[in-house]
Amino acid sequence: MGLRERLASWFAPESPVRRGLVLALVCVVAAALLTDWRAGMRAAMPEGSVAAADVVARYSFAFVDEAATAERRAGAEAQVAPVFEVDQGLLKKLESQVEQAFDMGRRRMLSAQLDAQAAGRREPPPEAVAAIARDFATALQIALEHDVLDVLVQHRFATPAESLVVELLGVGLRRPVVRDSRDLPNPARAVTVVSVVGGLREETTLGDFAQLRTPEEARQAISLHVLERYQGTTDPALVQAAAAAARAMIRPNFSANQVLTEERRAAARDAVEPVEVQVRRGARIVRAGDVVDARQAAMAGALRDADGSVGAGWRFSVWLAFTLVVLLAPVGFARTTMRKFARRGAELEAMGLILLLVLGIGRLLLSTGDIVKFGGDPHAVASLLVPVAGGAMLVRILVNSESALVFAVVASVLSAALMDASALSAAWYLVTATVAAGAVGQARERLNVLRAGTLTGVVGAGLVLLVALAQAQGAVAGSSPLDWASATYLAIAAFAAGILGAMMVLGLVPAMEALGFLTDYKLFELANLNHPLLRKLMLQAPGTYHHSVIVGSLSEAACETIGANALLARVACYFHDIGKGVKPQYFVENQRDGQNRHDRLTPEQSAQIVINHVRDGGALARQYNLPRPIYDNIFMHHGTGLIPYFYNRAKEQAGGEPVDESRFRYPGPKPNTREAGVIMLADKVEAACRTIREPSEERFRAMIQAIINNVMSDGQLEECPLTLKELYRIADAFVAVLLGIYHHRVEYPTTREISSGTSASPAKYVPVPKQGTITLEIASPLRPAPPGAAISPSYQAGAMPDYESVETDPELPRPPDTDD
Repeated sequence: MGLRERLASWFAPESPVRRGLVLALVCVVAAALLTDWRAGMRAAMPEGSVAAADVVARYSFAFVDEAATAERRAGAEAQVAPVFEVDQGLLKKLESQVEQAFDMGRRRMLSAQLDAQAAGRREPPPEAVAAIARDFATALQIALEHDVLDVLVQHRFATPAESLVVELLGVGLRRPVVRDSRDLPNPARAVTVVSVVGGLREETTLGDFAQLRTPEEARQAISLHVLERYQGTTDPALVQAAAAAARAMIRPNFSANQVLTEERRAAARDAVEPVEVQVRRGARIVRAGDVVDARQAAMAGALRDADGSVGAGWRFSVWLAFTLVVLLAPVGFARTTMRKFARRGAELEAMGLILLLVLGIGRLLLSTGDIVKFGGDPHAVASLLVPVAGGAMLVRILVNSESALVFAVVASVLSAALMDASALSAAWYLVTATVAAGAVGQARERLNVLRAGTLTGVVGAGLVLLVALAQAQGAVAGSSPLDWASATYLAIAAFAAGILGAMMVLGLVPAMEALGFLTDYKLFELANLNHPLLRKLMLQAPGTYHHSVIVGSLSEAACETIGANALLARVACYFHDIGKGVKPQYFVENQRDGQNRHDRLTPEQSAQIVINHVRDGGALARQYNLPRPIYDNIFMHHGTGLIPYFYNRAKEQAGGEPVDESRFRYPGPKPNTREAGVIMLADKVEAACRTIREPSEERFRAMIQAIINNVMSDGQLEECPLTLKELYRIADAFVAVLLGIYHHRVEYPTTREISSGTSASPAKYVPVPKQGTITLEIASPLRPAPPGAAISPSYQAGAMPDYESVETDPELPRPPDTDD
């Protein structure tokens, strides 16, 4: 084998070498698109410097935003309420002082009185009384006027005075007393109140400062209480002296604890973690010519530190390995478990090309994402516009649903890696892609692609809002307060992504059809019976045309029963015998003159003419650029089957000599798809069932079973994936359709002789009657009456028999179909 032949075998459409090369090429290009080839930062960018070039993040990284951190810490510190302490034991302490002071005053006054009496004096000396008064004021830790002390001394520190002082202290300290109202927060805000009661420390929150008093307000409360309670008393001087003492003893018991407040504020500051800003891949940090501020300098420094010494080659190698794993895992699973997954090399190559197209558009969006000025995060908007859903729709149209699902998985993972997005983004890609592929699968018109895109956009927008709500509720990572404006922008972008994906599909489908791919839209165009080839076949070989239409009905019904592509089968049937239009008179369904041209030929010549209708059909298919599946079915609808009629004639003429069977077999190949197998069976069934004289369900079923058995015994279904269960269903579908076509009809008495074939002449001429009767049983006035034509007696008045009395003769035997 020469080099040219070897290269041709390597690059054949279904060659394993070609598939391996295509896989390697797809992985290399995909890894190249995932890799950022721009050089890393070489020099630092200090604050205040001018950027010489754009600085773009080649991958995502985090940096500490010092300004934002300081702002958050200041906010956390401001949230700490000032701490105040209230001395709940102050009143008891003052009451104890009052008790001790009055007790001391009474005892010393009694002792001084006794000493004076012992000395022969009636009253204690003034200097002793003054000393007692000074010691009393000292015991109370207050300064009192002499007249107040004189009143108390005159009453010898009586117990009623002591009780009155204690009572008035309780009135003054009924509410916490703050030294100065200016010590309270301004503007007013809640404060933390710490109090110690019985060795237990309690904290409460005080927000109503009206519950507090200044010392002056407490003294006024005492004076007001005395005025209200003790007005008109028998000893007003003693009451005023006790009130003066109580007012003098009032002191603040509510004060700010600056130490504890600072401790708590420091703890709040320390509890705030440094603010790490996640810079997404592709984000532009600094533009050329901009003056670098502190934040940009920090970002550039973090990028420079993260960049390190990793080269582009190493990054490409990592992405290449990642891409290879992501591709091989789902594709390998699909090839071993999914029967309908893409098998043909062209289908796999198309999937690879679409994948690279999606990643290429993603790379373009990543590079120009900051240009999008559509509210919200430009990078997030660009991520939503990656046409993963459009790619899945295109694969669904060109290949099938199983392949679209595998493509959606691979494209979602790689697109999320390209955009450096989260797992939620990968899930969004996957959900929208599966919705798009499912919606477009039911589309039979190109306009339905836009409907599928609209549905995809609606689902994508709803999913974006759900993710935003989940993040706002803290249900997923990256929780943040819900920003309705940003969420709305992203939802609009998601909806637009569905529409743009559908428009991309509409633009690419004709291009893929031009490359040989067959879509349902193309099939619907080919199903139009006004196609030039079909019109030519109808004029040149009307019998073959009718046969093709019937075979199409049989194949469509059978494929619908087993879940195959019914539209492809019907259209392929329309074109499967177009080669008979080259020599239509050599096929029995087109012979109308009763002459069989094969009678003048040898069996070998006749067989070659019949076999050539397959080759001629292939040539016409290429001439009219019919899709490859239609072209393949032209050759596969006979497989390598034998032409028994001419083969048996050759054996008879050979007189016992061996006959080369290969000269009476079609060139093939054998059917290798379910649709091709159904078309082969439908073609043979339609031709054979025409020969049944009295059609019935039993005869149809027996004929169909015999044909299927013959085809299987001849090995024509060896490469076809049809199962026995599906063959039974196909037979039932054939019977149902044939019963509908060849259903029983009541024979018209007036045409009995013509339909039964017993009439002496082809037709009887019936002239136009002279009476003004409207009837369709008249000869055409455009054609002359044949000589000697007479009125049929069956048309005479009263001579027409009823339908039940008509007896039909058996149908004359029909010559066999020469192509079977």
